Amino acid sequence: MSYRLPTPIEVRNQIEMVGESIHPTDNKRVAKDVDEYQLQMAMKYQYIVAGRVAEIAGKYQPEDNLVYPVYINDIESVLFPVKTAKRKTESGWTLRGPAVPFNPKYEPWAEELYEYLQDNTNPFDFGSVGSKPNSSKRILEAAIEFTFDGFYWNLKPTSDKGSRWVPFKSHSLRRCRTLTLSIFYKLTPYELLFYGGWEDKDMAKIPSGETHYLYVEIGESPYTLLIIIRQAENFINKLCVPFDKIHDMTFSNFLIKDRMEKHNIRFNEGKTE
Repeated sequence: MSYRLPTPIEVRNQIEMVGESIHPTDNKRVAKDVDEYQLQMAMKYQYIVAGRVAEIAGKYQPEDNLVYPVYINDIESVLFPVKTAKRKTESGWTLRGPAVPFNPKYEPWAEELYEYLQDNTNPFDFGSVGSKPNSSKRILEAAIEFTFDGFYWNLKPTSDKGSRWVPFKSHSLRRCRTLTLSIFYKLTPYELLFYGGWEDKDMAKIPSGETHYLYVEIGESPYTLLIIIRQAENFINKLCVPFDKIHDMTFSNFLIKDRMEKHNIRFNEGKTE
């Protein structure tokens, strides 16, 4: 069996088809009366914030203070405060502030997500749907697996295993977004920490003086939101790149065509002959 890593635009396009040509409610693990548009918005939100499923529809599922329209470096932006899971704090989370420009030229999903989050309370709560209580986290996980049936992601080597291909699941959305931010938008490891809570063992941590305000609920300190906006100032300008420029980019764009032709070098699907 041959495998191929999906491109970011392929991942986005797959999400766009939810509710149209892809129906996660056909999966027996998803209740029939779950709103498929709600599922689509949950996937878009998880992708944009580079989130874990527990941060979207699980233990750290947001209820309020989900989104703010703000100026960051004079750029009209959408700020998404997210509780980063798996942190060694009393609550088990710290706050981070992924943000994207409102301008659809840079991020087509920004306005739609902003409007959806403004108009809905508990926007990703699927647990009350159906004839018996359901886990929102499990429903979203099942919906993502159904949506990306036939897609795969590659896990990096570990100390006891080589790299391996696995079915595309909810955490693959986080990995795909993080890869895109790192490679295409050139966010540094420190900026990825601010944006997605992504920690690398070799990188510096957030200074301890800052983190005290990230352990508390938004309403418990006037500095909490201010800090995550100031952190977002580090990366927001890097996200102001035309969407098409990022997602139309291929290796062939960088080839020196006349040199290729001179030596009769053929390029085909990432291979030269």
